[in-house]
Amino acid sequence: MTYAKIDDADGGGAAKAKSLARAEKQPEISCLMPTHPTQYAHPEALVETDWLGKHLKDEDIRIVESNEDVLLYDTGHIPGAVHIDWRADLQDQVIRDYISPEKFAELCSRNGITPDTTCIFYGDKANWWACYAFWAFRLFGHEKVKILNGGRDKWKAEGRPMTREVPKYPQTNYPVPNKRFDKEIRAFFDEALAQSKSDKPLIDVRSPGEYRGEVTHMPEYPQEGVLRGGHIPGAKSMPWKTATNDDATFKPADELAKIYLDQCGVKPGTDTVVYCRIGERSSHTWFVLTYLLGLENVRNYDGSWTEWGNKVGAPIEKGA
Repeated sequence: MTYAKIDDADGGGAAKAKSLARAEKQPEISCLMPTHPTQYAHPEALVETDWLGKHLKDEDIRIVESNEDVLLYDTGHIPGAVHIDWRADLQDQVIRDYISPEKFAELCSRNGITPDTTCIFYGDKANWWACYAFWAFRLFGHEKVKILNGGRDKWKAEGRPMTREVPKYPQTNYPVPNKRFDKEIRAFFDEALAQSKSDKPLIDVRSPGEYRGEVTHMPEYPQEGVLRGGHIPGAKSMPWKTATNDDATFKPADELAKIYLDQCGVKPGTDTVVYCRIGERSSHTWFVLTYLLGLENVRNYDGSWTEWGNKVGAPIEKGA
């Protein structure tokens, strides 16, 4: 594989982007990757805390905080960061789906984002929800997107500045995207079923108890919202947080390759579908597979177990 040259002037060791995808395209990722790469396929997709600390006032970036706890932003956030609420801002409020391209344009416009703005996402819980927002922005074709390695956890642990001041940016006129990339990076029930029947890579990133069918939500959460526990037949269990270190940063490329290529059977050129309960944890794994390992054809089944476990006629398996 040809890796991007690292440029310390961009993203704290992040390379000058080979574009993350021009408006009507997904990332151009080579399928010729070594079994155990020594560096990330797309290092430009990550920003380190040291770099961001020196570039908080750059006009061409927008720092975006997105958390599971939607009230956390108000307790303190990175100076200049805007808040994107995964439920109120990214989810349609009438049907279970994402917002329309028109609503996405409005969201970006009111946060002072243009197509040329580099959005740097971060959040709580090892960037679990930041990756969800990142994935949603890619769903609408926004090209310039990065993740703050270590997220909110690492930023706070390092004693870096936090503020309660909510920034105000001039409204922009973000153009309405021509499409949503549903076919390219999103999987639906029928496609997940076909993936299962064809024995293609299917990764369940929930907790082991959820995978085995012992619980229907993460152990520390209310056990509600789905009628049956278990997993999609043929799915491999690999909890999403396996990809992170104790400080919430991502593990090195060679370790990630051992986890996903060796243990989960994913490989270049073969379709892979990832899922969890509502598609949020699996967006983290989607980011790892797509940007850090450079795999093509990875899609996030956001209907996930909430849909599968409630759907009449959907086959399930229980146990390890």
